[in-house]
Amino acid sequence: MWNKYRSTFYLTVLLGFHLSEAMACARFDEIKTSHSHYEYAVFENSAQPLDIPIEVDITQTIDCDTHVRFATLNHAKQFSKAQQHLVFDWYSDDGEPLGNGWVKPANPKTSTTMTIRFPVGQFVIHGNYQQTLSAQLINQDNGRILDERQFDLAVTVAPSAQFHFYGTTQRHIPVNLGELKSHHLFNTLPILLVKSTSEYKITAYSDHQGQLRHLSGRQQWDIPYQLRLGDTPLDLSQDHAEWHSLHPTHSYGEQLPLQLSIGDVSRQPAGIYHDVIHLSIEPALALAP
Repeated sequence: MWNKYRSTFYLTVLLGFHLSEAMACARFDEIKTSHSHYEYAVFENSAQPLDIPIEVDITQTIDCDTHVRFATLNHAKQFSKAQQHLVFDWYSDDGEPLGNGWVKPANPKTSTTMTIRFPVGQFVIHGNYQQTLSAQLINQDNGRILDERQFDLAVTVAPSAQFHFYGTTQRHIPVNLGELKSHHLFNTLPILLVKSTSEYKITAYSDHQGQLRHLSGRQQWDIPYQLRLGDTPLDLSQDHAEWHSLHPTHSYGEQLPLQLSIGDVSRQPAGIYHDVIHLSIEPALALAP
């Protein structure tokens, strides 16, 4: 069973210093992005990466051949929070890579666009990820820097979580317990594989409130059972039983085994008994930005 989630990016652009010369043939007018915020879904199954286009407008006072060089100040193509990193790459239809950045021709008649591309499939914990980038306007005739701007990008990853049964993509798994014996422990139930960018909780309930019901539907023949998630018993007699984790998982996930112990069956009639257990997961939404 998969939960719904939402991940949101917040983008901030701060302009830094400005270099110019008395006879500069061109200068920057504006550096902008097409949206005020961007979303990167940590658990997005789409093959489409997240693209952040950066548009640069220049004014040319004298005819000259100019290029724009994009780079990061720390020479790393990643947004960082402590030891966590979101990796990106430069993408453009023209120009070429230069060091950790990219250089491309500037056009004074239209915007010069550079794209920051975040590949899919990256796992990071929730929080703010930052990077400082620079754009330099260069005179190709003499290599002189005509103008330069710095801009800070701040990306926020929201809490999100998902799980599935280990080794399968099925959302509903029938489990045959065989012939029931009093107080027998079944420890070969499916294992949950959980991935979460934050603290999270798993909620469980059953159709018959933690009782195996005879196929006839007679409640007086119910057989009680106890479900455990990891080392924690879940009280399915409640409307909802909750299991909490106070930390996010690793990128490869966390395995949580399920165990079930049967109550007394010595006085129950023969027949088929059944129940349906429902599991769901959600992140600690109180941590959302």
